[in-house]
Amino acid sequence: KNHHMCSTEETNPWGAPVLASAPCSLADVMSEQLGCTDTGIGIGPDTELLYSYSYSLKCPDTKRRYHTACDNFEEKIVPEECVLKVFKTTLNEFKNRDKYIKDDYRFKDRFSKLNPRKIIRLWAEKEMHNLTRMKKAGIPCPEVVILKKHILVMSFIGKDHVPAPKLKDATLSSEDMKKAYYQVLNMMQQLYQDCNLVHADLSEYNMLWHDRQVWFIDVSQSIEPTHPHGLEFLFRDCRNVATFFQKAGVAEALNVFELFNTVSGLQINSDNEADFLAQIEALEKRNEDHVQKSGKKIFTDTNDGSPPQLNTDDD
Repeated sequence: KNHHMCSTEETNPWGAPVLASAPCSLADVMSEQLGCTDTGIGIGPDTELLYSYSYSLKCPDTKRRYHTACDNFEEKIVPEECVLKVFKTTLNEFKNRDKYIKDDYRFKDRFSKLNPRKIIRLWAEKEMHNLTRMKKAGIPCPEVVILKKHILVMSFIGKDHVPAPKLKDATLSSEDMKKAYYQVLNMMQQLYQDCNLVHADLSEYNMLWHDRQVWFIDVSQSIEPTHPHGLEFLFRDCRNVATFFQKAGVAEALNVFELFNTVSGLQINSDNEADFLAQIEALEKRNEDHVQKSGKKIFTDTNDGSPPQLNTDDD
């Protein structure tokens, strides 16, 4: 059992309610167990990224192994470089984002029964399952190592301790930018058609450029197309992608309407955004009615071969 967790509610310097400072203590414990040092490499409104590196690995054949459970001593090989993604226990942020999980058919039943602390853990679990689906489909993304409560350990995308740049910050030649565009187009199709997922926050801020390849990151909010607003989120992703690559000078970049139809396989005929969105909402309404009447859900099994979770029942 981990005794570093505290169940009291406090406020941070900005006045937002938080659950007491468990993330730091648990991250420290995990870093120690992994036999590594860590430094902060990024911070967002609801997560913090810690870069982890084992200075004890002098031999290339040496592997860090992490015991996934005290009773069976199952081991997981940990990369020399990895990232600890700490889902911060700031309640306001997750309350603002609950639409991505409370209406996700994979998690909605569990969401309604959980307290705020365990909802935050559910976010970490959701990202784990989404990344696992993506990895199985061959989409470039971080590889999940292990999940413990609200901390997700993933492979590090970068080189020599330097994280790969976001696509918005990467310096690409016109040839590489065109290459990146077609990669993103193919990856969006794979995500939708093979993984049955919509990223729901896709932009140049959530794509990395590494080894002349685009990598998708930050998928805790990603949902299935059967989500009541799944197609609207896909349209938003398409608008972000189309706008970025058109501004970057990629002449071949499809407009938002063409991109949406190409990714989804739907054929919505309109060049007017209001009319296009109205047709999308009508499709969503019909799908929601069908799901409620038939109880049929697509691709909702979360038993997808994801890495093990550690001691998720204790506080």
